[in-house]
Amino acid sequence: MYDHASYRVKVLGHELTHAWQASWLHQAHAQGHAAAQAPAWSTEGGADFVAMDLVRRFLGVGPAANWKWSDHLEPTRASVVFALEPFDARGRLTWGYYDASSLLRDLQTRLMAAGMSPEAAMAEVSRGAVEGWHGADGEGGACAGLVERMRARLGAEWDPATAVLLWTASQAADDRTPNAALSNPTYYDVGSADARYGWKPAAEVRAGSGQGAAVTQVAGGSFYVRVKSAGAGGTLSVASSTPHARWMIVRIR
Repeated sequence: MYDHASYRVKVLGHELTHAWQASWLHQAHAQGHAAAQAPAWSTEGGADFVAMDLVRRFLGVGPAANWKWSDHLEPTRASVVFALEPFDARGRLTWGYYDASSLLRDLQTRLMAAGMSPEAAMAEVSRGAVEGWHGADGEGGACAGLVERMRARLGAEWDPATAVLLWTASQAADDRTPNAALSNPTYYDVGSADARYGWKPAAEVRAGSGQGAAVTQVAGGSFYVRVKSAGAGGTLSVASSTPHARWMIVRIR
């Protein structure tokens, strides 16, 4: 257990966000439900998303500071609390908490890149998250939903599955390319800054080597595989036992 003021800010922010989530759904849903009827990615991920933003402000870290989280893993330092998101996020989106918070922060930064302020972008993502992907709670309540909110800001072609893949690729390529669309501006090098922690590749293979790798991830989650090449080229074959799996290829030179 961390005994830091920043940790208390995090816990308080998380639980108060749950109260706000229930209040927001009560006001926004046509049937006036008083409790959130949403999965862990939206409720727990949304609560950690807001709570970590409060910790960021408490510690005086900018929203696009590219903060070197791996320098703050000492438990005696109050700043360790803000390092917990990149420390723990692994693409397990449906688990909620830091994994989902990382995705929501990615969406916030993309709204900021489109011209929204950090506060307005956080509010839009938070509301959309607790409303669910498409705004239905299964009991007759309906509101905008995250997809509709993102499309209103980023265009009708915005696709949630592609957004999850782009988030995953951005963590894998963070600080390895000048492409701003493939970066995490809040944290520095989320995949490789620390030798033990951070979002590591699920497997590494070398093109043309005949290597194979099997990967297991939680349902609804994402992962990345790093393909290395000596320049000679090669053929890569990918198969999935999960129906309707989606893939994205990012080349880093």
